Amino acid sequence: MSENDSNKCPLCGKETQGEEIFCRDCQEIAQNSYAEDLLYHDNKDTATSGSDENASGEDTHQIENNDGIIPPSEGANRDTFYKRNKKILTFFFIGLIIFVIVGMSGAYMRMQNRNTEATEIAFWNKCIEDNSPLGYSKYLVQYPEGKFSEEAYRKIVELRDNERKSWEKLRNSNDIDALFAFLTDHPETPYGREIRHAIDSLSWVAAQKQNTADVYLAYLENAKIGRLNGEYATPAQERYDYLSQLKTLEGKQLDEVKKLVSAFFKALSSNNSKEIQKLSMDTLNKFYESKNYLSKNISDSLKTAYKAGRIKSVLYTPLTDSIDAILDNKGICFITLPLNKEVTYTDRKKKERSRPTLGIELYNKKLQAVYVKGKAGDR
Repeated sequence: MSENDSNKCPLCGKETQGEEIFCRDCQEIAQNSYAEDLLYHDNKDTATSGSDENASGEDTHQIENNDGIIPPSEGANRDTFYKRNKKILTFFFIGLIIFVIVGMSGAYMRMQNRNTEATEIAFWNKCIEDNSPLGYSKYLVQYPEGKFSEEAYRKIVELRDNERKSWEKLRNSNDIDALFAFLTDHPETPYGREIRHAIDSLSWVAAQKQNTADVYLAYLENAKIGRLNGEYATPAQERYDYLSQLKTLEGKQLDEVKKLVSAFFKALSSNNSKEIQKLSMDTLNKFYESKNYLSKNISDSLKTAYKAGRIKSVLYTPLTDSIDAILDNKGICFITLPLNKEVTYTDRKKKERSRPTLGIELYNKKLQAVYVKGKAGDR
């Protein structure tokens, strides 16, 4: 092999640089397609004569396959073609897959949008059915930018304004049923605390007026289930505990009470000071309109009142057949007694008659209070 031939590319015959075997144009083809030991100069530069390979007449620069002899350069171009076609097919299939994915994603998004819109419409229809500020508020929370958001806001303002006007009319009412009805119609009203306080206070006032164990128990039970606030639960419990153990007097105990009461009003009719003091506590908690009244002053006060009113006498006749007597755990007997009162005047013949109902309290078999029931301060 001549020096000039050693500097030529075995694939194309172009000059090579330095010790390079292939020219720069053919280096990639040679490296990817052929082993280096299969590449030689063309037929004119075969191995020296006399070798065993030349003697057999075979060409070392030819590659034999089923189609015949293919020059090295032609085989390299075929491999390059296959590689390029493979890349094209790869890109084609990738693009096809991306196209399918995008199409499916678009269809899914359209379906999701339709489902979301249907859900919002169903939610809105439910809000219209409820027609409450709370319902519309829930819609705004769920769909702050929804297609009905402006209408929902207008509905809330309108309903709250109507609610405020209704409450202004009801504010000074003592009708507990009407207050409960307002809470039923407006369960989330901003006036709820004020209304519940009013209901609780009115219920307590009503219980005090009736002043029975059953009424106080009803108040406590309503407070327990949340129907009432129960702001007066402590005094209600105390009153219930006290009243629930009261004992209604009967038989001999009641007869004894009747005798004491009859004796007192007999002494009062005759204005017998000693007998009045004997049957009364030294100081009465209440004597008609006066509080903490000394029993020794009763007789003198009656004389003064008779003189001022030109009263000759006053006859008190207790109707003991209609008496009610209840004994508490402190030994106090509470009596309800109808009484016939007959007043005779010094300057007129006609007598004045009345029939008040008195409240009387006995303690240790002595009167400690006498008052007309149904008046201010009645117990």
